Amino acid sequence: MKSKKIAILLSEEEILLLLSFFTTDLSFMPLDNSDFAKDITRIINRLATSVGVELKFENGRITEAKKDGRTFFRAI
Repeated sequence: MKSKKIAILLSEEEILLLLSFFTTDLSFMPLDNSDFAKDITRIINRLATSVGVELKFENGRITEAKKDGRTFFRAI
């Protein structure tokens, strides 16, 4: 089945708020290795890239987040 593309306009602040939610949530509750988890990871990375945030995933967890070369999140 072919997916339909949908555009949602979000401000940079709104995307950063979403990323902060995903970052804190996924640092404590990692995704498994399923196809669904890979799709969610891809979507989160696309959001991050759109606002210049670089995310590092390890074993389904977000372990680090950087913007403009500065680390603003690092999992313990």
